[in-house]
Amino acid sequence: MSNSQFIVHNNLKLEYLTFGSGTIPLLAFHGFGRHAKDYQVFETLLGEKYTIYSFNLFHHGRSEYPEDRIEANTFTKNELKIIFTQFFQSLNAPKVAIMGYSLGGKIALMFTEIFPKQVESLWLFAPDGIKMNIWYLLASKTALGRGVYRYFLENPALFFSMVNGLHRTRLINDKIRKFALNNMDEKSKRELVYKVWLTFKDTNPNMGLCIRNIQELHIPVYQFFGKNDKVIKPKLGAWFSEKIKQPENYHVLPAGHMLLTEKTGRYITNLKLNLHE
Repeated sequence: MSNSQFIVHNNLKLEYLTFGSGTIPLLAFHGFGRHAKDYQVFETLLGEKYTIYSFNLFHHGRSEYPEDRIEANTFTKNELKIIFTQFFQSLNAPKVAIMGYSLGGKIALMFTEIFPKQVESLWLFAPDGIKMNIWYLLASKTALGRGVYRYFLENPALFFSMVNGLHRTRLINDKIRKFALNNMDEKSKRELVYKVWLTFKDTNPNMGLCIRNIQELHIPVYQFFGKNDKVIKPKLGAWFSEKIKQPENYHVLPAGHMLLTEKTGRYITNLKLNLHE
């Protein structure tokens, strides 16, 4: 693993780590509360064909996003385009592979919207972004939702009571309840949720355009979901695989939400996807 490096654009800074030494660049994006180093688990599997550039999303690792922009001026797709156009030029590579897990999945999907002709393949692990969550939209895109969340930052007991009430009335399942409580039990965690939600609220992929580009350019899309994942359910991937007409690349693993593991790597190895060419 290399020391971390940075892409800098205006007052934005994205940290990335590098794994492997293959001829094809692979850009990887982690999940909420995770870290770029999560993708080191795939270095042995992919490192001969790909060089993995694993990015820390804003508010993670040593990536930097201005505090005064979080509410007033969120990150845009155009900024993502500028940043990665710059990065692609530095790589001097005609094609790149894209990989995303959970929150990083919606970032990965956007590459098929913004840079479709440069995507060699797309790898999605329990990806966010295929379908927008109503709670996320309410909390991030409405003034009322943002106000309620700011109140919860300082008064978490009411949030816990609300989550437990939604669980009792079966509006959310047990896994979602645990996920919410585990990510909100400390003020620093609640603040991270708030910052990430607002920062990325305007970077949801245009799924219609993504699907069209994938079909027209024949981009292979490898999807992996956990059978027991109640946060991002496998049926989302089944729907997406039908839309892009790639059912053979849709895989459900005997796992939960966490898929960046050696076990997943062994599963991919058994698929014989010509990863050592």
